[in-house]
Order: sequence, then structure tokens, then C-alpha cells
Amino acid sequence: MQNILIFEELDATKSQQLKNECNDFIYEVKISPNQDLLLAFTKTGSLDGFPQIIVWDAQTRRKVS
Repeated sequence: MQNILIFEELDATKSQQLKNECNDFIYEVKISPNQDLLLAFTKTGSLDGFPQIIVWDAQTRRKVS
């Protein structure tokens, strides 16, 4: 099973971009207070079993960390 995060433009284009960064279940998605970063949280990591946080730049939709 895979997680796919979908970024969708809120303008008239409604274009979508799919991100598949991990095989772990994404438990929660948050945006930073300044709306610069998007964070996805997993409950368990695929390598060591520890939770993982995936961080994207909200403007470019590129993975930061």
C-alpha cells in the first residue's frame, strides 16, 4: 500500500501534483503558521519503526527534509 499526497491549486486551473514520498501511512498533514512548509506525519517509519516527518516547501512542492 502506498501513500499519495495530492497538492491542488485553488485557482481556476485546479491543477494537481501527486507526491509519493514514503510507504508508511500518513497519519496527519499540517501547514506551518507562516504557510511556507507542509508537514506530513507517519506513525511508524519504514527503516527503524520510529515516526517520520516529511517536509515540503509549500510554494515549490519540493521535499525539504
